[in-house]
This record gives sequence, structure tokens and C-alpha cells, in this order.
Amino acid sequence: SILMILISLSALSAYGQKGLELIETNIPAHKFSSYGDSYLWTKNWWLTNKIIVDTSKGGNAIAKGSKLNKDKIDSISVEFSKYLPPNTIRFGGLLPRINFGAADKTNPYIKTSIYSIKDSAATLIGQFIIEFGPGSHNSMPDITDIMVVNLSTVEAYPVDKVLNWYQRKAVTLEKNITPPQIARN
Repeated sequence: SILMILISLSALSAYGQKGLELIETNIPAHKFSSYGDSYLWTKNWWLTNKIIVDTSKGGNAIAKGSKLNKDKIDSISVEFSKYLPPNTIRFGGLLPRINFGAADKTNPYIKTSIYSIKDSAATLIGQFIIEFGPGSHNSMPDITDIMVVNLSTVEAYPVDKVLNWYQRKAVTLEKNITPPQIARN
């Protein structure tokens, strides 16, 4: 359920470090639970541990027709770890905030921006996008693509907005927040 996903994400905050896990998605809130489960398997197993758990053991799967494979995921995981050390993801005290209603892609996706919070400063330390394709395993949509975004192409949200989201009690943000422009080369 969405509540269990949020509890799992919030449990990370018990380790003391402060951070914001800003999740932007075009998936409707009422369908988010299964996508959220697949997101957590991908983030916590594929990207931080380089382990694709077999579907017979409850894991999610790569979508048919995807260009992803074990070697490509290992390579993406190395890139992911440059920006987001596994311990930040596992124990980084990341508070989740979800913006439902973003719509800049056609396939269902979750774009996550990780901000480090210290005093009155907020620094974007990493961003990645998980895109979902057709098909599902274990009631979780299959993964068609994973992208680690080069931060030089991203304009972070203003510090005051990030701090406001971080301090909110509600996990769900207002719908359709306008993201900063992404620089395109």
C-alpha cells in the first residue's frame, strides 16, 4: 500500500542525516502503490546493491522490449553511486515528498531528486528517473528504462521551496508544481 511505501521511505530518517526525496510522477495517486513498490525494488536493490532479485523470489522485472539488461543496470548503478552513495539512499534520513500530476513524459515514470538539507541550505545531490513499461510481475509494473541525470543539466528548485517541502507534515505536495527548466545541450 502507499502507506507502507511511505513508512519505508520515512524510516530512513531515523539515522540522523537530513535529506529530501522529491518524487515527481505522472502516475495518478490511486495507482501509485504498485508503481511505488517497483520503484523501491529498483532503487534499493538494482541501483544501490546491483542485485536484480528474481521474480520467483518476489522481485520486479525488466520490461519486454527494454534495452536494459544486467550489465547495463550494473553500469547505471555505478553512475548512480557517484551522485548518490548507497548509504545516503539506505540510511540518509530522506523524507519523501510526492508531487502527483507531473506530465512531461508519456510512459508512467517516477523522477526523484535527492536534496541534502543542512541548516538553512538545500543542495541537489542527485536525480534519477525510472520509467515503467507494459507488463508486470508480482503486481509491480516492469521497468523499461533507468536514467541517472547529469546534475549539470538540472536547475534545482529554489532553496526556500525545498525547505518548505522538507518541513511539511504532508507527504503529498500540491499537484502540478512547475519544475525548473532542464538545460538541454
